[in-house]
Amino acid sequence: VTSVIKDSRNLLWIGTFNGLYLYDEQLGKITHIKKTATGQGITDNQVRCLLEDREKNIWIGTANGLNRLSNAAQIIHFFQNEFERYGQLSDIYDITRLSNGAVIVATYGNGLFQLNEKENKVIPLHQPFLSHTWMLQEIDQKLYVTGHDKLITTPVSNYRFSETTFLR
Repeated sequence: VTSVIKDSRNLLWIGTFNGLYLYDEQLGKITHIKKTATGQGITDNQVRCLLEDREKNIWIGTANGLNRLSNAAQIIHFFQNEFERYGQLSDIYDITRLSNGAVIVATYGNGLFQLNEKENKVIPLHQPFLSHTWMLQEIDQKLYVTGHDKLITTPVSNYRFSETTFLR
């Protein structure tokens, strides 16, 4: 198990290296959502992170892009090429909503991105210190980003990053 969230409908979403599982405790029902040979489902079975947005859509970060499962239509929208930089696609390692409402995505290989949920756009965030970002956490109005042996921080208000290097 790589990620777990409970959504606003009290459904449990469980990310694994074998796809995504949806558990409805009231019905005792488990649904398995995965990548299929026909291109249905999600973009990769290695699910790394999950987030429910304000419109109750579920965002699914995988080893091959980001997926949005629409709450209203139960349709999956894929974001893969949007995370491409320098000719390489990105593993999505973490996704978080900040206190200012912004949704930030951490990738392995291409740094940080911000989602514009209303327009379904992905915007690269310039931060010169890390291309391999693993974990995002907001603490006291600061965004902390980890990767390799570094920790970068920025105020949530302006995304001006500063770096701290840790000894191995």
